[in-house]
Amino acid sequence: MAVATFAVKHEPDFHTISTPSVLVELKAVEQRYRAVIDVLDGMSVTDVARRNGVSRQSVHAWLRRYADGGMAALADKSSRPETSPHQMPPVVEARVVALRREHPRWGPRSIRTMTITTLIPSSRDQGTCPFLMKSAAASQ
Repeated sequence: MAVATFAVKHEPDFHTISTPSVLVELKAVEQRYRAVIDVLDGMSVTDVARRNGVSRQSVHAWLRRYADGGMAALADKSSRPETSPHQMPPVVEARVVALRREHPRWGPRSIRTMTITTLIPSSRDQGTCPFLMKSAAASQ
């Protein structure tokens, strides 16, 4: 989890430091929450973004997420997609892996040909591989 470190100054002039600065560590959720509260209290999005070292778009995203789900929605989210439209069916994947192990010198063209001919009846058109692989898995 990302941790932000802010130097809190006791004087408005940052060029001269007469009092020691205090380091405050904030977790990502707390940092985002504080940013949202600052914007809701009237501070500009640009100023909040600059102070937190993020883009204005990030601050707007935090505002949307906070409005939709409260503080819990400000937690880190996975960027992993829920589905992968290009992932091949498990039956086809198992066949490709088996062919790779049986014939380590074969390239993608030979493996594709053998996969299509073993999983799909020869009466079908073999010109569109993804369609045929999906239909092969559906027929199994």
